Amino acid sequence: MLFHHLNRSLLLLFLLIGQVSLLFSQSANATEQGDQYYLQAKLAFRNRQVDSFILYMDVALQYYRKDENWNQVFSCYQGLSNFYRRQGDFARSLIYADSLIMLTRGKIEDEEDRYDGLGHAYLLKGVLNNELGYLEEAIANYRRAIVEKEKMEKVDSQALAKSWNNLAIAHSDLGDYEQALKCYQRAFAFLPIDGGWEGKATIWNNIGHIYFLLDQPDSAIPYFLRAYRLFQTDPEGAISSSLQYAGNYINFCNNLGKAYLKRKQYDSSYLYLAEALRLEQPSQNDDKLSLSYQLLGKLRVDQGLYQEGLDLLNKSLLKAVAFYQSPHPRIGVCHLEIGRAHLERAQWEKARTHLTQAWENLLKNSAQVDSLGFPDLIDHVFSKIDMLKVAHAFGELGLQQYHGTGKDHFLREALRYFHFADDLIVSMRQSYLGEESKHYLAERSDRIYGEAIEAALAYYRSSGDRAALAEAFFFMERNRASSLMESRMDKEARMFSNIRASEKGQLLLSEESRLKRELAAYRRLLFESESKPDAGRSQRISHLQGQIFEKDRRFDEIRTELEKSFPDYYQLKYSSQVVTLEEVRQRLGDGQLLLEYHFAPQRLWALALTADAEWVEEIPMGGPEKETIREFIEEAHGSSFDLDPFLSFEQFVSSASKTYDLLLRKILAERADKTEQILIVPDGMLHFLPFAALLTDRPSDSVPDYSARHLAYLVESYEIG
Repeated sequence: MLFHHLNRSLLLLFLLIGQVSLLFSQSANATEQGDQYYLQAKLAFRNRQVDSFILYMDVALQYYRKDENWNQVFSCYQGLSNFYRRQGDFARSLIYADSLIMLTRGKIEDEEDRYDGLGHAYLLKGVLNNELGYLEEAIANYRRAIVEKEKMEKVDSQALAKSWNNLAIAHSDLGDYEQALKCYQRAFAFLPIDGGWEGKATIWNNIGHIYFLLDQPDSAIPYFLRAYRLFQTDPEGAISSSLQYAGNYINFCNNLGKAYLKRKQYDSSYLYLAEALRLEQPSQNDDKLSLSYQLLGKLRVDQGLYQEGLDLLNKSLLKAVAFYQSPHPRIGVCHLEIGRAHLERAQWEKARTHLTQAWENLLKNSAQVDSLGFPDLIDHVFSKIDMLKVAHAFGELGLQQYHGTGKDHFLREALRYFHFADDLIVSMRQSYLGEESKHYLAERSDRIYGEAIEAALAYYRSSGDRAALAEAFFFMERNRASSLMESRMDKEARMFSNIRASEKGQLLLSEESRLKRELAAYRRLLFESESKPDAGRSQRISHLQGQIFEKDRRFDEIRTELEKSFPDYYQLKYSSQVVTLEEVRQRLGDGQLLLEYHFAPQRLWALALTADAEWVEEIPMGGPEKETIREFIEEAHGSSFDLDPFLSFEQFVSSASKTYDLLLRKILAERADKTEQILIVPDGMLHFLPFAALLTDRPSDSVPDYSARHLAYLVESYEIG
């Protein structure tokens, strides 16, 4: 084998020596000779003959330089830069891209050619910046490319469309979706009316993807459909000949399937996801096949077709393991989906097995874990949003096993995971959230905290452990604080502090917002790079880690300055502290009773606190009980009084009495004479319930004039706060 390599290297060396000799003996035909070797280089590239490609390109360059044919030298530099980019050697690719810029500025005399060359060079450098994760540099170079191309007398529509499109992608990667949409519109304007089909489809798909990220599937679907239908009809056969045709078509199908799945239009979703899988199967790409099987499996589980869904999800897992062959976040997500499917069917041990595998695959190799397997730092997980899903699933598993067995140690296990989920939520809210994470938290955080409260209260009722009551109160307060989404927290923090009145404050706000957005983008790119074993991976990871380190350091400096100069803003925006059970009790005076309600499936929990006592009531809350509350809310707001005053009055008296019996009678029974003021913290529909109008006693006779003046309102006996 060594002899073979030596012979091959010597052969290439002799060939190179021969070509250099030929170069100086035939200088008169230097460009013609260069063209021949340039053609040989292109053929070698197509045949994947790497050494031959580099050799022929070097020889061609020598001929072109000898003849000072700078346009052809430009073509060689461009070809070499693209070649090394595909090889994953981004450092060398960037060297040739910079050489293109210097060559064009120094050697290309024709003004039109110079603008054209610089436009192509900056576009290429922007692409390289983008792939390395230098997003700000990529944006700057795309804009330089546009400026140079717009100077040309002859409009290069194709290059301008590509530059605007790439600029849109870079803005989208940074989370600046408004700017990205504007750039896509500019890109579309440069595409020909009767052509540019692949470019049009790509832009439509990209616009749809932005709306999908913004949780607007209704807006995304029309754009996805345009892209899909254009590829399906393939005008003039122009698209199917593209090397990217199959991959793009599959991408459009998957996007449509995911958008319809989000709208719970399962039949439409299945149609496109199944087509994507059918088209992907010939590729034998285990990574992409794993994703296709996972999407279809998740769809079937959501439809309640558990066995078919599990079969597809298991295929997804097998493909992921075959592709990555080691602990990996992609494998972790597969285990997560299988675990959740088993959880839906109350197959607890199978769910636990797969959720444990998901947990282990989502932890970074550098993670230090405690005796319970929890990482010491939140940043030691690959994906916070996926780890949050795993922690939530473990919490649900503990609750299910408690309700199924009555063993309260399952509740303690669930609470450990709910506390970790809380840490993740706080960490995510205090950093910049990508759109997918924002919408997931908006949809799920209330449910996560609700189940955490239920677990804590159930453990308190089962064990009498007062610490569990404090945990329940903690989760109640955290849920209330967390219900302010990150954007709303930011808005209120700015509104109720003096930061906007200061020029320094405005500069700090701008820098804070920019750094958070960029950190989110670079962390996402790092996660993707760590997940993909492609060429240039280590170089990209190293750069991204450096970028994140520097931006984190700068962000810490900004936060320190905000805390020092604008403490009101800092407290409102970043404080995650909530009031404790003991602190509340210490603030309660004699005669005060605090009632905090929490809805759970089929029950309503009521946490009661006074200065010297605390207790919990579990109130049945099925359909009839909820209907009683709804009737009282409607009657209290007088929705039917004008139609039949007498009947409405009777209904009001009945519903007001029943609702009091349901929500308060048992709680107040033993402390009625000790209570002067009731402080109520409602939940769910109780936010709309006028507690003061509840009736503590039902009148013995109907009031003749339908007057409510003589009724025993709750507010007559207690001050309501």
